[in-house]
Amino acid sequence: MANTENKESGGLVSAAFPTADASDPDAPRGYFLSLGAGRHQTPLIAAAHRLGFPVVAVDRDLKAPGFAHATVQLQCSITRPRRILEMLNESTRPIPVAGVGCRSFGRAGMTAAILAHAHNTPGNELRVLRRFQNKRRLKAQLALAGVPVPPAFACGTLAERDALRACEETLLVRPASGHGKFGLRLLTNQADRNRFLQIHLRDTGKLLIEALTPGQEVTVLGIVQHGRYSPICLSDKHVSQRPPLFIELGHDFPARISAQERADIDAHMQSIVDTTGLRHGPIVAEFILRESATNSEEAKSGRREALLVECAPEIGGEYLADVLVPAMLGDDRAGADLDSGGGRAQDRGGLHHRLDYFEELVRLYTGGVFRTEDFAAAIAEPKHQVSIRFLPQQAGTLESIALPENLSRTPGFLFAHLLKTAGAQTSLEGGNPDRLAVFGLRGPWRPNAPASDQEPIRELANQIARQIQDRIEYQ
Repeated sequence: MANTENKESGGLVSAAFPTADASDPDAPRGYFLSLGAGRHQTPLIAAAHRLGFPVVAVDRDLKAPGFAHATVQLQCSITRPRRILEMLNESTRPIPVAGVGCRSFGRAGMTAAILAHAHNTPGNELRVLRRFQNKRRLKAQLALAGVPVPPAFACGTLAERDALRACEETLLVRPASGHGKFGLRLLTNQADRNRFLQIHLRDTGKLLIEALTPGQEVTVLGIVQHGRYSPICLSDKHVSQRPPLFIELGHDFPARISAQERADIDAHMQSIVDTTGLRHGPIVAEFILRESATNSEEAKSGRREALLVECAPEIGGEYLADVLVPAMLGDDRAGADLDSGGGRAQDRGGLHHRLDYFEELVRLYTGGVFRTEDFAAAIAEPKHQVSIRFLPQQAGTLESIALPENLSRTPGFLFAHLLKTAGAQTSLEGGNPDRLAVFGLRGPWRPNAPASDQEPIRELANQIARQIQDRIEYQ
């Protein structure tokens, strides 16, 4: 019954599509189509199973862990929508696709849009997703719509080059497209700007040049339903201020922002949705909170201006959806099943009353409603503080790294992973993917406690990060 073609061009690993009698009231409503079956996609696959959907998983890697949880496995690149459609149609009586979900970004997201349109399931139009491909063009459009962004520069005309040369602020240069903190460069003085202009004799549009804006950074996870934005989580983001520059070192919930600053960010997120035309699905964004000008009304009230750093229509990584979100909701299994790749597929005990981010996402992808009430309550009146920390890489060959032996017995321990092992080659230009380790902690939030005792989990996480850093050795 099963066809096990292992062709690079795409093979059907399991062709035994279940068939259903249309008169059967218990018949499956259709497949949930998962683009990807890797570790990061597995929570979405497991959530679809918990909601009763049979799952078709697509991945090039036959050893992808999500295949073990899928009803049907298709071996194919997730960036080939036409081939995936052909493979889905090879069954004589296929059950309709009820929804399409993908956690990857870029071309994979485009595939999801094409397949959702082909099966008439909720998603975004291809033209909408293309607006996010170039950060430079996108931020220019958003600025015209009133979303605050850092001052930007170009180097095409003589006037633009003169303005860049005359700028006294440190400038951050990065690719206009891409992820993972690759290709970042600072222009800190006149000599740097002159060298940059000598190399870049014309403006190709492939670089984004902005004033480096100091301030607190906040990561926003949200959801869009029928063009309306709702926040899921806001967390403080910590980045490296020395090489490897600006890689993400940690996230803390709740974010240290006022209710008014949170309202400002919500308004900016809705403007992003309105301007780009997003209709359904997740969105992630990063903001910098800049101190307002002296003597302004905002400065007198202590309110800071939220400047958009970047945004994308995706779930987001950094263990936010997988660990931080369930932990902030009080889910005692947050982070417990990351090693198994099961995405909390096991029995969740007495936690069935709590909303699950990935289950709600599957509901949205299959035409249901993403319920946001628990997430909104956790943001407005947090009961837990959650900290995630990453260990940055150095340049060279990793000789040894070890987690503290008692880390798993630390109060509030959620999870810990070594991302690299001895012998790994890492680079200061390797961005986020070259980081060495990650761990997470959770504790009760004490808003009325003395300032010195409000955030013990943040301080404990920083202490543990320093302990691990002391154990890292390079050749």
